[in-house]
Amino acid sequence: MLTRIPAETLDGMGVRFFADIDDLLREADFNDKDVYVMPYGGYTVSYLKDAKTTEN
Repeated sequence: MLTRIPAETLDGMGVRFFADIDDLLREADFNDKDVYVMPYGGYTVSYLKDAKTTEN
């Protein structure tokens, strides 16, 4: 994730994050990966669905 959100806010999300695009491009392995571009990502709220929860 390329973001300026503070690291302590992102800890525990299960994603790698970078503040600098050059660092991201140098470190990220894009081979055989899905890439999501979210230009308005600040308007998106993600959540982790509890594996124990089932929908009927």
